[in-house]
Amino acid sequence: GTTHTTASFHNMLLQVDIYPHDQKIDGTENDKKELDPDSTIYVSLNTSTSSTILTVGRKDATIVLPNDKSVSRQHASIMLLSNREMEEVEDKSLPGKAESDEELEACQNCLDGIVAVLKDTSRFGTFIVTEGRGKQDKKANDTDCTGDDETDDEGGISQQQHQSQLSAVSTRLMKEANQHTVVKVEKQIILKDLSLQSGGRVLVQCGQNGTTLVLSRVPLNVALSRVPKATKDVWAKRAPILGLTLMDTLTNHLTHLVAPQRITNAKSLVTWCLQKPMVT
Repeated sequence: GTTHTTASFHNMLLQVDIYPHDQKIDGTENDKKELDPDSTIYVSLNTSTSSTILTVGRKDATIVLPNDKSVSRQHASIMLLSNREMEEVEDKSLPGKAESDEELEACQNCLDGIVAVLKDTSRFGTFIVTEGRGKQDKKANDTDCTGDDETDDEGGISQQQHQSQLSAVSTRLMKEANQHTVVKVEKQIILKDLSLQSGGRVLVQCGQNGTTLVLSRVPLNVALSRVPKATKDVWAKRAPILGLTLMDTLTNHLTHLVAPQRITNAKSLVTWCLQKPMVT
């Protein structure tokens, strides 16, 4: 259907599922039951005052992990970069400017011209596991492994050695993906699996056997039902700031239906058939 805004990180949330380093795992190693996160937060440019949308550490961070000895005081951060000129919007942060050849190329290959970059500032290291839908750029990271027996060009660290430093939680979550790549981050890395066309997840482990974060992009595609025109105009004006896309027609891309009250009509029935929530 017709939308009022262009899909981008501005109208996308980044979902962060948090699995503590000491989370208990029920069942056997081969149990296919998915693990439930201890908690979940959502971040975007609309919740940030800069291009950095997420920080992790033991203190003064978006995600504070004071009891995990594998986490540094300022462990890691995620920022957004773009190769496009963007019009400033009041009360809304903008992505940083892509500068290196690798950043510019990654932005060019993304539908919205925006990429997420993870920066490691820890003493204990950061590992990421991607689902294999989009390979991480080796030039954007000093250590990259893509096969079970493959070693990197710097220190001869094998994929198997990287996997041995993953926690039981990370190992269990990793088994949920058919294909995966384990990478030890050196300085920073472009998270290509968070691009629009990939739709993949990125697993981030803080230090050896530390807390695990699972990152994924969540769209906010909202349809309005039985709302006066004046209210619709207000929604259309605030949509970019709120970080959502307004939909004129209901499709499988719908995430929420907003209505002043719960009544049975065509839109509510379609929303029910699509198994999407209705917000009043």
